[in-house]
Amino acid sequence: MTKARDLADLGNKTSLDEINDAYDAGALSNRNLIINGNFAVTQRADYSSSTSVASGAYSVDRWKANDPFNLQRFTGQVIDGIRTNYVKVSYNGTQTMGFMQLIEDKNYEVLRGQTITISAYVRTNQPLFGFRLYDGGQNYGPRFVADGNWHRATWTLTWSPSSPSYFQMMFDTYQGSFPTIGSGDYMDIAMVQVELGKVATPFEHRSYGEELAKCQRYYYAFQVLNGLTGQNSFLAAAYSANTLYGVIDYPVQMRSNPSVLSGGTWHARNGNNNSFTLNLDFQKSGRNNGTVAQGSVGSSSTSDAFWVESQGSTGYLAFDAEL
Repeated sequence: MTKARDLADLGNKTSLDEINDAYDAGALSNRNLIINGNFAVTQRADYSSSTSVASGAYSVDRWKANDPFNLQRFTGQVIDGIRTNYVKVSYNGTQTMGFMQLIEDKNYEVLRGQTITISAYVRTNQPLFGFRLYDGGQNYGPRFVADGNWHRATWTLTWSPSSPSYFQMMFDTYQGSFPTIGSGDYMDIAMVQVELGKVATPFEHRSYGEELAKCQRYYYAFQVLNGLTGQNSFLAAAYSANTLYGVIDYPVQMRSNPSVLSGGTWHARNGNNNSFTLNLDFQKSGRNNGTVAQGSVGSSSTSDAFWVESQGSTGYLAFDAEL
């Protein structure tokens, strides 16, 4: 049986043994429509300590806050015999919550009219937490076991909206209204998966490079703050004595023309190792070819080529094409 036929036949498999046989044969690769489901990629911050995330903000790559919370990421943890990462979503006071991923229409279209299964490992002390799927209408999933132990939660449904506006896979308390939860309530989440079929297959661990490339379609951190290491320099050429132009290429094609997020202090260094404070401006931001950066060095220079770099940890630059 070919890989394509195995994938097409996944919805007809009803036993975990059948699923595992296909999985072991390598037939079910790239089946997880969730990106960064093991929270390996985190371009905005490392979240090694509990960090406040505002409503509507992204945190670990591709994951968005529907309501505010504190987030902490734990790496190299063993869950159900598998070494992976997980995030803890928690609260300082009484509030609502929502931790979600939006799936792009080019990816979720394959799910329409199909039986799909959502799965994740969850540990919580709050029985109101559970799955929810929002597609312009509401789909409420099962609530999680709230005994403070890890459980693999699964939800199988037929997803057949006529014209979905979104595919938002959520962990939250919403079931027609948002009940409030208290200080000390938390939810630990690991190995999140959305796939075709009636049975939750083993979590698909993609390589870090594959996961990073998928994330960079939506967000590319060229130079970042919060103690993370990123690329921090690019080449520029002199247009005039005081003006430079340079091109920042993207590692992958972005989902759409991104917005540019920048700030801090940048310097331009010429071939004579003279440094000039640089005021950056971005003239063009395309999805394919990168962004053109224009800079004024503020003083005359006779050099044709410059090395543009952030000054210490204060300069940052990112490109955002999130949904």
